[in-house]
Amino acid sequence: MSHVLIASDGSECSKAAQEFVASLPFREKPNVKLVAATPLPVTLSEYYVESVLFEQARHTQNTVIAPRTTAEAERLRPQFASVTTDLRIGDPANEILDAADESKADVIVLGARGLSAIPRFLLGSVSDYVCRHAHQSILIVRAPHASGGRKAELHLPPRRILFATDGSDAANQAIDRFASWKWPAGSESKVVIAHQVVTAFGMEIAAVDEPYRTAERLKAEAILQSASQRLSKVFSSVETEINNSSQIAHTIVEEAEKWNADLIVIGNRGLSRWERFLLGSTSLGVLHHAPCSVWVEKHR
Repeated sequence: MSHVLIASDGSECSKAAQEFVASLPFREKPNVKLVAATPLPVTLSEYYVESVLFEQARHTQNTVIAPRTTAEAERLRPQFASVTTDLRIGDPANEILDAADESKADVIVLGARGLSAIPRFLLGSVSDYVCRHAHQSILIVRAPHASGGRKAELHLPPRRILFATDGSDAANQAIDRFASWKWPAGSESKVVIAHQVVTAFGMEIAAVDEPYRTAERLKAEAILQSASQRLSKVFSSVETEINNSSQIAHTIVEEAEKWNADLIVIGNRGLSRWERFLLGSTSLGVLHHAPCSVWVEKHR
């Protein structure tokens, strides 16, 4: 991986995203582009023309956004091969997507921004739109929840990585990517497969004969064995698990909570001919409900 795009908006979530990606143990330092988009001011007045609104946005960009982004770039430069800034005016989500395509980014990094009193259950509108439409892999950084009046902190670098796999090209690409990095001693990984089952009133209703079940389990075990062999070269421990579930995204999120994961890694699988542009329902469900940061790998 050689090009990383980090979206910057000055929020605490954005700062956490920068710190998180700076801590990742890349084998070779990537080039980073910090993108900050200034939206045009919203007005209901008919007397405002676009040129006036643009000048207002330009003033904000020059006096607020540029100094902040320059300071962020200076702070990040020691951790990367290079750090550049890209200041834009327009809709933030679309500007981030355009910048990622233009710079041939391998991954887009964003902070999760909650819209409710329980922020972990919703992505901010910009993050959600980018996740749904990006051609690139996505890293959404979510800080853990504080409890008991104490401030929660990110584990940097992440030490417990949960891989949700189905043997797809995207899932294998993600495992190979993380297996190529230099994880510190004590880093742990877990690989899970969640089989989809159809249920009604808590009971499985899909008629599946025993030979099929056996074949599917053998296939899952082979996928887990392959993943384990690759990950064991860089992680101190690798656990594996097979789950049957009627709600795969829920099962992955639940497993991350029980295992206290710092990061979930999942491959994207679109459900239609538009899969290049839309996240699969499992990936999107995990992104919205995960208790930790999430990496969604898109096969390219």
